[in-house]
Amino acid sequence: MTPEHQRAPSNSDAELIVDALVRTGRPPRLVFQPVVDIRRMVVVGYEALSRFPGPVDLAPDAAFAAADRIGCGIELESAAIAAALSARTRLPTNCFLSVNVSPEALVSPQVGRLLRDAPLSRVVFELTEHSEVEDYQGVLRVIADIRAAGGFVAVDDAGAGYASLHHILVIRPDFVKLDRTLIVGIHADEAKGALVEMFGHFTSRTDAWLVAEGIENLDELRRLIQLGVPLGQGNLLGRPAAEMGPMAQVCPDSGQYPPPSADMIGHFVEAALTAPVASTDAALDTRLGNDPGHHGVILLDPTDRPALYAVRTGCSGIDRRDVLRMLETTDLRQAVSRAMTRPHLSRFDPLACCDRSGRLRGMVLIERLVEALAWRYTPPQ
Repeated sequence: MTPEHQRAPSNSDAELIVDALVRTGRPPRLVFQPVVDIRRMVVVGYEALSRFPGPVDLAPDAAFAAADRIGCGIELESAAIAAALSARTRLPTNCFLSVNVSPEALVSPQVGRLLRDAPLSRVVFELTEHSEVEDYQGVLRVIADIRAAGGFVAVDDAGAGYASLHHILVIRPDFVKLDRTLIVGIHADEAKGALVEMFGHFTSRTDAWLVAEGIENLDELRRLIQLGVPLGQGNLLGRPAAEMGPMAQVCPDSGQYPPPSADMIGHFVEAALTAPVASTDAALDTRLGNDPGHHGVILLDPTDRPALYAVRTGCSGIDRRDVLRMLETTDLRQAVSRAMTRPHLSRFDPLACCDRSGRLRGMVLIERLVEALAWRYTPPQ
């Protein structure tokens, strides 16, 4: 006979476990899975995942579904979010912490109180999309508050959930996480590769980061690197653990790439003119001055993250346009490729080079990157 702790739980088992947790006020146990910069093989973040104790093995999806059935789904999500926000104090330097939240929970009073009382810098809220969003305006208001407090927003399970492209278009997330179904076997499936590449172009145009979930083997990892996917997550890179520890020891292609320090845009960063995003045209005109060498002004939001790029038009007019933000560790070829997807007018605007917290380090001129690539890949005479 199958031991009790190994048998599949019934719906009533799950409901009893969840009901006991909620009634006693105990949060789920948390584990943390690394999110990795797969080009450099370094950890840049962690996802907080819920685990549920009990006499049977209860999967997180089954637990939250059971909570919804008995009418305490938001209470359970709130407990998990509160536990994750408390764990933020253990977050390593230059890493983010992500936590899942449904749109319904995000706009609830319970989660609203948590967001008002906790620091949100370096916290990413992953919006799950297993059902139709009924209150997009409410969701967008909360997202604006999260960003104003220094947090970020991700769309989870892109490519698998309900109306995912519409979800992304409306929310304009900072991260787009590709569902595991698009990643499994991608090295042997050209259609999946084309779809992931499409998401890559899309996120480049909307200034978001693409994350591949569920990477399980080296072939998948190598193909994702070839496709230019910047971030990845999965058991190959690091299994969920009780502490925010290092990633697994993985070497996709030893010696295939040049040293990171010579291949990142941070090597080309230079000082940039900056101003608050609320600056008037007159203030920006003064900031630009009479120096023809000034390319423009990077406008910063209250958390010192680049929001817009302002340039002078005509004698005294100011044009504000989107700024392309990139991490200082971005590969040169990826940076130029993303920059060339911009509208023609802004294609050669400088990049806003940011550290891992999203704060501005300086600007990077596209011309310098193109020159570096041309020099590097020109065959010797």
